[in-house]
Amino acid sequence: MPLRWFTNFAVAVPIALMMMPAAAQPVPPPYLAQPAAQHSMAEFSFLIGRWQCIVSEPGRPDVAMSVVYNWLYDGRVLHRTLSAPGYVAETFTTYDLNTNTFKIVEVQSNQAALVWEGTGMSQNWWHEYGYSFGHDRLTQIGRADFQRVSDTHYMGTDFGPDDNVRLFDREDCTKSAS
Repeated sequence: MPLRWFTNFAVAVPIALMMMPAAAQPVPPPYLAQPAAQHSMAEFSFLIGRWQCIVSEPGRPDVAMSVVYNWLYDGRVLHRTLSAPGYVAETFTTYDLNTNTFKIVEVQSNQAALVWEGTGMSQNWWHEYGYSFGHDRLTQIGRADFQRVSDTHYMGTDFGPDDNVRLFDREDCTKSAS
């Protein structure tokens, strides 16, 4: 009898799993739903080096931030280190050929760990959506838009998860001479 129960269970479980409705697929952010040109890590080559940024947050004094970009793993990962008084963060960006998007992992000295997904460069703009970890899921925490003004100047704007409504900060970054 125990063997028969096991045999019936072993057959019934896979059949039950096949009959279950498929889990709803998450709806991609609007910018990911649009077809895009094929991208590569090379479009971010202008970032390599040291940058000085002024970060503006609503209701707070501006903060100077130093940012350093360098390549890891033979140019397959873009590494960024941000530092400001009382704050340090590192990001690691790589390109996902299957989805034609950039994946970014960010770790901050305030113990935050975030992941971002980005579009890549299009007409000197790129966009990212950020997610935080918690309670066995990712929760969207914001959106970031960056503009390549020139090879030595870029600007970034971080918004809350409700798109253009809640501004977190603005970054105005200029490449250092050395």
